Amino acid sequence: MMTTDALLLDTEHRLFTERFDAFAPEARLWRPGPEQWNANDVMEHLVRVEEGLIVGLERQIAAGEGRRDVGVPSPEALEAVRRFLRSGGRTRVPARATAHITPQGDDPCEVRERWDRLPSRWREALGSVPEALADVGLLLHPRAGAITARGAALFATDHRAHHAAQLKRLQEAEGFPGG
Repeated sequence: MMTTDALLLDTEHRLFTERFDAFAPEARLWRPGPEQWNANDVMEHLVRVEEGLIVGLERQIAAGEGRRDVGVPSPEALEAVRRFLRSGGRTRVPARATAHITPQGDDPCEVRERWDRLPSRWREALGSVPEALADVGLLLHPRAGAITARGAALFATDHRAHHAAQLKRLQEAEGFPGG
């Protein structure tokens, strides 16, 4: 199930990785201003968000009929989030999600290893979703509300593209090392 979504995730994973790898190791530490993220922070954020989505899916699928009811998915709400992510707009992380997805300064080598494992973890998680749950809300997104497994994959795809654009802005920012 959801092979197309896994392919989209793989493509965005590759594109983000290429953008990230274009940074010299020391440039990954550069911040355009106080309390702004550097390239390592961006990757850590993506890893934290996606690991949370995957673990949530795994728990919901493993729970079977005892899974948590997160509500009815709203395709319109998810589409609004996806449009925003692709618009180039900026926003703050919702307060209720901050503790789980804000970079904590994890070791960049360990974060990269976790990043590199994400494609196989996504394929496994998406492949485990029974057809009967394809349209069921399995996860609760802070802005879109209940989302399906496919909705989680589509969000992650657009979220990666959103942060690949952030890496591009970092490279183009005044004061960027080697820029």
